[in-house]
Amino acid sequence: VVVGQISELEKTRLNLIFSAPPMLLAAQNWSIYEPKDDEPLLTEFVQHAGANKFIFLGQQPPIWQSDFQVTELVQMEEKSVYFFPRLISTLTDSEKSLKLVFWNALKSMI
Repeated sequence: VVVGQISELEKTRLNLIFSAPPMLLAAQNWSIYEPKDDEPLLTEFVQHAGANKFIFLGQQPPIWQSDFQVTELVQMEEKSVYFFPRLISTLTDSEKSLKLVFWNALKSMI
């Protein structure tokens, strides 16, 4: 599950990333969840969501902010959780190192 305020441009980029090797995910194998302002604690959200892998992109609700390990893949409630503080569509060519951090985290989730 990708969590964030995901625009159509961002969704298109994510679809390209997820459908490329080594991910090879079809569009029906992942989904987008747009968080609300009144979300439960992060651990509760992860625990009760139906997914096993979460990618949090960009700005998230304030209640979750202190729980994120920025650009680190962590285990929470026996599920993989990754927080990336930016949207992929906002990264520029000069930020290749950030793109690499994101890509390596995705590969480690496989």
